[in-house]
Amino acid sequence: MPQPTATVHNDNFAAPYNIWLNGKNYITWLKIMLLHVSGQGKRGYQTEKVTQVEEDAPSFESWCIKDSIVKGWLIKTMEIDLVE
Repeated sequence: MPQPTATVHNDNFAAPYNIWLNGKNYITWLKIMLLHVSGQGKRGYQTEKVTQVEEDAPSFESWCIKDSIVKGWLIKTMEIDLVE
């Protein structure tokens, strides 16, 4: 008998879970975001241990992409009035 298969899609751009920063739940939101960002190997971008590289450095484009991904996760999990 064939074994069942499962397909896992890794959407690195998806907002984690269903929690939205609303100004009253910062500690809970922060814990969840740190878990998510750490799980994606990008915690240093959130804690600023990964610093921006010089614009003329070969790794600048890669840094911009990763930094934008993390910023996108944060913004996607905030209520709109906190983003504006």
